Amino acid sequence: MSARRCLWNLLEGVNQGENAAWILGRDFNSTLSNTECSSEANISSGVNALFSDFVFNQGLFDAGFMGSRFTWCRGSLHERLDRFLINETVAQRMHFSIFHLDHLVLDHRPILFHSVINDQRSASRPFCFLACWLEHPKFQDMLSTCWGSSRLLSDNISSFKAGVRTWNRDIFGHIARSKRRLMARIVGIDCKLEHRCSNYLSRLCGKLLA
Repeated sequence: MSARRCLWNLLEGVNQGENAAWILGRDFNSTLSNTECSSEANISSGVNALFSDFVFNQGLFDAGFMGSRFTWCRGSLHERLDRFLINETVAQRMHFSIFHLDHLVLDHRPILFHSVINDQRSASRPFCFLACWLEHPKFQDMLSTCWGSSRLLSDNISSFKAGVRTWNRDIFGHIARSKRRLMARIVGIDCKLEHRCSNYLSRLCGKLLA
């Protein structure tokens, strides 16, 4: 607890006042209310009290989230340990959304903080090369049909972009659809485990993640 108290004191020294924008995001390893823990045994602790006092004294508040209620799990225990804290200045100056993403290997969920600066959007979606394409056994065949040694580099790039988009949709996309179905099953099981304990569902989720 003494180390945690030192952390809060250090962060208090970083705070530049209510007129400065302040965003804190991390695994705080503490909860703010009894709704953020699936076990009552972990709710009322000195660590959580220190965290609550720090948030209140610094004029911070929880930025909210979309997605699963908890961000960490181990066995049947689920807690919301990861979050973003902001002050009033940030709330007034920024539009943002926070998402609790799906966890696959780690026991913590990744958290996405998306801030909206303006409404301008690119007219066309930029091309992105996916490294996982290289692992597909038919990628080299597709590349050979799109890339010619006698053509200009710019022509080859344009040909590759057009060819790989079609190949990704018709061939590689089957893998992506399978992944989406698998992720949907994992998310569904995860939601059920947040509300009730089930050894069967825990084992099934472990097999799907493997």
